[in-house]
Amino acid sequence: MHKKLKLGMLLVVITILLFSCKQDENEDETPRNTKQFGLVGKHNVATFTAANYAYTTIYYPSDIANMQKKTPLIFFISGWYGASATSETYLSLLQFMASHGYTVIYTDEGATTNPQHAIDAFENMLSNNETTFTNQILPYIDTSRIGVMGHSAGGGTTFTTLKYYSNAPKNYGTNARFIMAFDPWYAFGMTENDIKTLPNNTNVVIEKFGVGGNNSADGTDARIPLTEYALLESIPDSKKDYMIYDKENADHTYPKGNRAYTEMQGILKPLDALLDYTFVEQSEATRIVALENGNDHPYTSGKQVVLAEYQYPCDGAANTLIDYCAIVE
Repeated sequence: MHKKLKLGMLLVVITILLFSCKQDENEDETPRNTKQFGLVGKHNVATFTAANYAYTTIYYPSDIANMQKKTPLIFFISGWYGASATSETYLSLLQFMASHGYTVIYTDEGATTNPQHAIDAFENMLSNNETTFTNQILPYIDTSRIGVMGHSAGGGTTFTTLKYYSNAPKNYGTNARFIMAFDPWYAFGMTENDIKTLPNNTNVVIEKFGVGGNNSADGTDARIPLTEYALLESIPDSKKDYMIYDKENADHTYPKGNRAYTEMQGILKPLDALLDYTFVEQSEATRIVALENGNDHPYTSGKQVVLAEYQYPCDGAANTLIDYCAIVE
């Protein structure tokens, strides 16, 4: 009997030690996120277009008045498609964000190198006095939490737009900010110092597309987004990411269209996590999904290769304030 008791106690001790070691191992593992990102949100989506602003449209949750908190405000700027780029050009993206409880103001880039075109469109929408906007949308927007998104020429304008709304007298985004730029073109109106001194509470994702591998050209010179990314000196590596996505036939037009969400996971999954990390819960597991898809030093590490020729080269515009042909990493 005595021997059996001693053996039982020994087994208990061994079990406790094994359990303790397993706990220590788990503490060293990378945090795992149980959330599924990239799926449709729980809110039905409503839209509003002011009478005088045909190419500026708001997408928002239809139950916005009944939500527990005001919604963050997201600005979205189209690529260089002129008046043909209505909000339906990016319908899946805009509906996706609104379904997750965010208010998104879309405007077309306007086929101009003047970023003020987009900013004026946003300002006109935010100051319009139509009852639907002033009573049903504006009271439920939280301008202390903002995001700026854009594609191609609109991607370059994200930096100018964030600067405009972050600075006085606007002072938007004091509690949270993000930029997500898809294949961005030049940041017109911005100097190197302007990009270097963006607010340090900004999470930034630059996403470059390229069918057939990381080294393929889709028309836009890779040195343009590489230079913009390298100038983000005020943003810690942990809060920014340069992502190259070359799957699912992801060319320069990948963000566009009214497509099934399963066809757009290269955007929707990191975007969903970025929204969550910026505005909801700053967990390490969510940050990994949002900001660890790519590389913090894409040029020097060889993750992004610059080709000899592009349809839209880095020196293709005369009125930029930055030398986009000089990688500054």
